[in-house]
Amino acid sequence: MAELLTQLNSEMASVVAQVQRSLVQIRNGRHGMGAGIIWRPDGLIVTNAHVVGQPAPAHVFPDGDLVSVSDALVVAETAGFEVRDVEGLREHYARTLRLWVQRLEARRAEAVKLVGEAKYRTWRIFMAGCAYAFADGRISVFQALLAKPDAAGAVALPWSRADIYENL
Repeated sequence: MAELLTQLNSEMASVVAQVQRSLVQIRNGRHGMGAGIIWRPDGLIVTNAHVVGQPAPAHVFPDGDLVSVSDALVVAETAGFEVRDVEGLREHYARTLRLWVQRLEARRAEAVKLVGEAKYRTWRIFMAGCAYAFADGRISVFQALLAKPDAAGAVALPWSRADIYENL
């Protein structure tokens, strides 16, 4: 497990080094933060908005209050961005979390040795609960594509989602 974490940490550091200037974070004073990545210099942003009915547990995500998708989009529009696409990824997150739980359980001994029984149980229960909540529709997540028009109002945006994903 430690080797895997070291490898992932190294790979993540490599990614961050390449895109560091492109990372953005939007803070809404009342409701928390949203994070996104500016993919190109034309001002396109892809961001995730996790939508929950109650705040996340403080011991899992301290200061992790999440903003609703509608509030996030209002903040983006107020900042001069146009909302070009919103995609719901609830089912994807349910599946991903179920797979994470399976993998964590398969390597339980390594995980417990690395972080202890209490943290192992906390994360296993949290991820399993989130998988259920996503699958059941109690929580959701949306990915939004935002564009900042230039002075003439133009946005260099492909015509379709397929074109957007093709160019990433």
